[in-house]
Amino acid sequence: MNPSDWIDHGTLPPRRLPAGVDAALAYLADALGHVVYTRWTLGMIRQRHASLADAKAARPAVMHVLLDHEAAVEYWDRGRVRTVTVDAAPAPEAVLARVLHTHRRRFKPVPEGGELVATGEPKREAAALMTLPGPLVEWLARAGRFAAVASATNTLGVGDDAQAAALFLREFVPDGVPWAHLDIAGPAFNDGGAYGYTPKGGTGAAVRTLVQIALDVADGRLA
Repeated sequence: MNPSDWIDHGTLPPRRLPAGVDAALAYLADALGHVVYTRWTLGMIRQRHASLADAKAARPAVMHVLLDHEAAVEYWDRGRVRTVTVDAAPAPEAVLARVLHTHRRRFKPVPEGGELVATGEPKREAAALMTLPGPLVEWLARAGRFAAVASATNTLGVGDDAQAAALFLREFVPDGVPWAHLDIAGPAFNDGGAYGYTPKGGTGAAVRTLVQIALDVADGRLA
């Protein structure tokens, strides 16, 4: 396969992947925030880590393989990193194809005709985020609350929280439908004493808001 025949639609504007397999694997690792395919030797370990003790703490599985072999391979497989000997590792091309298939919502083949054009999905995602206040978009341009880019369970293929929120909106909110996000994680539980109408323990945060919205819709005050 030629990696440059694939387009990353997670960037604006969309861009082709690098032509070489090694360069494409490095690009995917950087874009997805996790290992895709890396071949390790003791020389590479010494270049990356200050000491072998640090390397053992950071990459115990790799160091275990390198005790008896000249090289080890880390590769992404079904949501987790696997570490094996070179002989037991799949071909880099096979890992590349598998990762592209897993993240097929983001990485897609070049359309017929070979022109680098957007599919329309990034525009929908950007349009959804344009309704948010500027400071909120800046806050979402981080990762950790919604996009766990370093997590072995991440399959979104996004690099920050804004892209994760956009994917959620694209999946569950049709175009033209008004929407609102109620962030209830913080006030959902009260560890302190009761105060006002807030009890100790579960607070029922946003329940009053949702009930009022339902009443307003029923009375015709809210369409």
